[in-house]
Amino acid sequence: MCGGGIQYRERECNNPPPSGDGAPCNGSRVEIQACNINPCPISAVDGNWGLWSPLTQCSKQCGGGLMYRDRRCNNPPPSNGGAPCNGSGIDIQPCNMQQCTENGNWGDWSDLSVCTKTCGGGIQYRERRCNSPPPFGGGAPCDGSGVDIQTCNTSLCPVPGNWGQWGQFSSCTESCGNGTQTRHRECNNPAPSFGGNTCMGDSYENRTCNEHNCPIDGGSSQWSAYSQCSATCGRGVTSRTRTCTNPVPQFDGKQCEENLQEVKVCTLGCCDGRKRPLLLHRCNSRNLVLKCGVHGSIQVDSICTHVGSKTCGHNQPTITNHVQKECNSRRSCVTSNICSGTSFNELIIKFRCCLPWPNRFISKHG
Repeated sequence: MCGGGIQYRERECNNPPPSGDGAPCNGSRVEIQACNINPCPISAVDGNWGLWSPLTQCSKQCGGGLMYRDRRCNNPPPSNGGAPCNGSGIDIQPCNMQQCTENGNWGDWSDLSVCTKTCGGGIQYRERRCNSPPPFGGGAPCDGSGVDIQTCNTSLCPVPGNWGQWGQFSSCTESCGNGTQTRHRECNNPAPSFGGNTCMGDSYENRTCNEHNCPIDGGSSQWSAYSQCSATCGRGVTSRTRTCTNPVPQFDGKQCEENLQEVKVCTLGCCDGRKRPLLLHRCNSRNLVLKCGVHGSIQVDSICTHVGSKTCGHNQPTITNHVQKECNSRRSCVTSNICSGTSFNELIIKFRCCLPWPNRFISKHG
């Protein structure tokens, strides 16, 4: 033997073994020492393969994969100029050569599409494809749907207002001469809601009505001056006129209803008549009965005259009072109190009977 070995010996802690609370043996139970330390003569050792390692897992489950194993040239390794192991240290073998059957798997979802509505509830969708991988060799298709539909923009839409129907026109403000009628409408078809705009335009509308001219009733102008008396003596008529021009009636207005001509009697003294003698009458008689033989009028001149030492009224020597009186349908007239209110003592009456005069006024309507 050569090349340096070892040898060992053992001993037991049993002479006696520890017992009770006795301590164990001190020191080592095994003693080792070198042996045959002389070098051995040198000789070449060829290498030899060790055992193969287990085969690796196949690189594919189907469709032809590979698996391998390796071994080491260590049983023994070559030494002292010995030959290396003969052959390869790696063994590669095909595996799972059967055709693959692969189930489909979904790819990623696409982006969501634009919502079909901006408000009031629309939809949007996204898609995915069964291509990661696609089913192969009779594999199952992807489970589930390739389209995902979702609701979107569910807030209520603004509703803009819209006008309702026009109402009836109001009564005309004028019966003629351009009046106005008004009608209204409401912003309620529908009314604006959820922030919608209100109706555009006016809620009222005006139009003219009764455009025809208003009737203008006629009005009388100022009276003219009276005309010259129609008689040169006795009793005549005089007249004055006015026109329906203030204003002139227009547009079916009424004509003037009042008189447009007015006639009255005018007197210029008796044209013919029998004079009666003077009648002297004392002033203490207040009522005088004057008689004419015809139906007409009496012209009376009364003179209050001073007699003796007395004056007649207001210390005047003579007071003249002229009275004209119509007899109407009687043949006599009573003249009362001709000198009423005066102090006198004698009254001189002078009268005459005139021809009949017209006994009424004449009037004429326009």
